[in-house]
Amino acid sequence: MYRHLDRNPHHHIPPDFQERSAMWMTSAKNLVTDSAPFIYMSVENLMFAERPILQMEKTLARKNGNPPDPHEPFLLKQCAAQSILWLLGLYELTRILKEAKSPKFPALESLHGKLHVVRNTSRQA
Repeated sequence: MYRHLDRNPHHHIPPDFQERSAMWMTSAKNLVTDSAPFIYMSVENLMFAERPILQMEKTLARKNGNPPDPHEPFLLKQCAAQSILWLLGLYELTRILKEAKSPKFPALESLHGKLHVVRNTSRQA
């Protein structure tokens, strides 16, 4: 009577995002350690948050001299807000790796420093 619904979001990734999602999942698997077991979920969440940002950026990019979309100011602000939240999520991921003393953190230390500056700047704004 009822068909089983496939609720695994990875089985429903649109074709235009499958290659990127595969790279994200490889990164997630490579970052998981005994000291940071929840990193996989954090990376996965960043992956799913990235696609709408990329779609907004694509919409905002003007092609062939077409006039701007009438909703461009709202879309631009929405894209900027979600991008900032995405960056703060990436900061949290690097912070967790640092606090867990993950052997994977040294490769991300420079990125963590840059994200720390962004985080502090957004807190002051």
